[in-house]
Amino acid sequence: MKVGDMVLVKGNFQVRSAPEVTWPKCYGQIGVIIKLLHTASMLPLAMVMVLSEVDQFYTDELEMISESR
Repeated sequence: MKVGDMVLVKGNFQVRSAPEVTWPKCYGQIGVIIKLLHTASMLPLAMVMVLSEVDQFYTDELEMISESR
């Protein structure tokens, strides 16, 4: 995945079923990666614009739909 790629925000089961989920409406929506983040953890993060807002998602919560050139 790279900046500009279109992705489907699929989320994961643990997050979707958590009662404190703040973004349940974004799951199943299409977004665009605007920045890749490097964290201290082993799971890479991506900033994604979806539903006119920007939020961070782990890359395993995203499914690539279309690669940018």
